[in-house]
Amino acid sequence: GYSWFLTLAVEREADGDTDLVPLADVVSDALVTYIAGLTRANIDGAIRANDYDNLSWNVLNVWQHAVFRGDDSLATQMEDFTRNEVLPREVLCPLSRTPIDVNEFFAPCMMRARLILTVLPDSEASAWAETGIPADFSLVPISAPGTIHAAGLNFSRSWNLLDLYDATGDRKYRDMYIEHIETHMLMTAYWSEGYDSAFALGLVAALAGGDLGHGVVGAARRRRRDASSLALVGEANLTALAVL
Repeated sequence: GYSWFLTLAVEREADGDTDLVPLADVVSDALVTYIAGLTRANIDGAIRANDYDNLSWNVLNVWQHAVFRGDDSLATQMEDFTRNEVLPREVLCPLSRTPIDVNEFFAPCMMRARLILTVLPDSEASAWAETGIPADFSLVPISAPGTIHAAGLNFSRSWNLLDLYDATGDRKYRDMYIEHIETHMLMTAYWSEGYDSAFALGLVAALAGGDLGHGVVGAARRRRRDASSLALVGEANLTALAVL
């Protein structure tokens, strides 16, 4: 959950609350140490990981946090890692694998694409997109997830589909994004209890004069080069639907 915490810390600080900054710095350092210590075999496995161990997700969030905090050296370090270690592993994790990665909450090869399109300079990202995004790429939302974790796959896929739309301008990716969000929102059995609990906790905190949950939900999705655009949650996606 380290990467999720960095996203939370960025959103919270962007909203004016700095209480998570010290711990976020510790978490970032721990992730950087973990990434730097990976062997070639470890990198291969982590790129294909479809859960919290997903390497692209971890690098992406370290980069986001570094950009937000103005740590140009660390941001460049993550950019170089993406260029030297993630980009060359196309055969290991092409986008064409995505339809078969359905058992957990991340589509690893889509997350790899997202990392490349977000972190690398536009010229390099565009060069990869020309060959790395298949012309016939298509995804159907998962309507009957095989596991509880897989129920979140439509949601995480949607982040990546919107990045593909940004990169190509092809409306089929926008349409697939909307289809995935709509399907996810209709599967209320998999997420409504969590939202109800969060609402109840927020209400209790508000009545007690606290601010539990304050700042977690970011504004509508910004363009991919904006560091805070990575923190996508329900309300932001719904707003994006209205905009699109």
